[in-house]
Amino acid sequence: MPIPANKSAEQLRSAMDRAVDAKALPTTESEHDAFDAIVEERQKLNTLLSTTPQLNAFRAANGIDWSERFVPVENFRRNIPLFGYQGVKLVEHLWNNLPASKFKRFQEAFCEKGDYCVPRPNFAAPCVQYPSAAELNRASLSACLVSPARIPFKLLIDLGIVPEPKTTLTDIEALEIKSHPRVIATLKAIWEAAEPFGTNN
Repeated sequence: MPIPANKSAEQLRSAMDRAVDAKALPTTESEHDAFDAIVEERQKLNTLLSTTPQLNAFRAANGIDWSERFVPVENFRRNIPLFGYQGVKLVEHLWNNLPASKFKRFQEAFCEKGDYCVPRPNFAAPCVQYPSAAELNRASLSACLVSPARIPFKLLIDLGIVPEPKTTLTDIEALEIKSHPRVIATLKAIWEAAEPFGTNN
C-alpha cells in the first residue's frame, strides 16, 4: 500500500535543507539547474506548510481578521508576568487552563505548538476566563491553524477524504494533497461533527 510515511514539518524542512547544502556552490550549468530545482522545491515546501491560506479563508468566511477573535498562545511568551507566571510557564498555564474540548484536542492533534490559539481571553485576577467547554465543543474549528505535515495520510484515506494513492508519492506530493484547502476544511468539519463517547474521550 503506497501510503506516504508521516514526517513532521521540521523533518521535511531538515531533509530539504540537507539537499540544498549537498548541492551548494554549483559550478556547471547542469549543477546550477539541479541546485535551482532543489531551492524551488524548498520554497514550495514553505508555501505548503504556511497557515496563511487558512487565515485568509477565516477572513473570507467571517468578514473579520482572525486576530480580532483569536490569539496565538505563544504571543504571551513575551508578555509581562500574569498570575505569577512568565514566558514558557505563562504559555503553558494559559493553554492548560483552556477547557478540555474539541477545539483544544483538535489543535493538539493537528496543529504545531507554536500555532496553538485561544479565543481572546478575558483576564480577571487571579484567573483567565475562557468560553466554557460546552461552548468550545460547539465552536467552529475554522480558527485552528492546521499543520498539513501533522495530518496522517492514512487518516485521510480512512475518513474517505482522499482516495488511496495508486503510486508512491513524494513528500512534496503528499503534502500538496494534505495542504489542499478542501482537505483541511473537510477534516475540520468531520471533527466538528464528531460526538465524544464520554468525558474527555
